[in-house]
Amino acid sequence: MTAEFKAQKVWLDKNDIALCIAAGRRLRVRALRRRYRHKHECSLEGEAALDQHIQGECGAFAASLVYSIPYEERPFSFKGPDLGRCTQVRTLHGEWGHLSFAQYAPRIDLIVRPDDDITHKFILVVGRYPLPPFPSFYVVGHIEGRAAKVPRFWGSLNNNRPDVWKVPQSELTPAPAWPF
Repeated sequence: MTAEFKAQKVWLDKNDIALCIAAGRRLRVRALRRRYRHKHECSLEGEAALDQHIQGECGAFAASLVYSIPYEERPFSFKGPDLGRCTQVRTLHGEWGHLSFAQYAPRIDLIVRPDDDITHKFILVVGRYPLPPFPSFYVVGHIEGRAAKVPRFWGSLNNNRPDVWKVPQSELTPAPAWPF
C-alpha cells in the first residue's frame, strides 16, 4: 500500500522559471569562484551541480508562494535561510526509477542536517525541473528544526553520506491551502 501524498501543487510559469534559472546560475558561479566544495559529501559536479541550484531556487520560489513569504535571491550566503530570516526549503526529487511520481513522492522525507539551526522552519518541496510545458512543484509541509532533531528521526540516507534527521511527511505540518 502506498502512502497518500498530500501537498499544494504549484506550477511555475516561464517567467518564474527564468528567474529561478538565473538565480541558480549565479549561485553556481559564486560557488565556483569561491572554490566551494559541495557540502555533506555530495559529489555533484558540472551540469548536475547547476541543476541542483536551479531545483533549489524553483522549490524556494514555490514555497514562497504557498507560505506568502517574499522570494528574494540569496546573493551572498549558501548557509543562510532560503526565505525570510529563518526558513529553509528542502527541494527534493530523487530518482524515481520504475516508480511513477505518485508512487515515489510519498516516500521522500524532509532532511535536516546536524549543522542546521534548530530555530529555523524547514519546508519540504517535491518536484523536478524541467518538466514540459511548465514544471510543477509540490509544497508538502514544514517542521521546526527543534521538533525535527529528535532521536526517532535520526538515521542514514544509505548513500555513504553523513547521518541526518529524516522527517517523514506524516510528521510535517501540512502546507497551507494555496489560494490560486
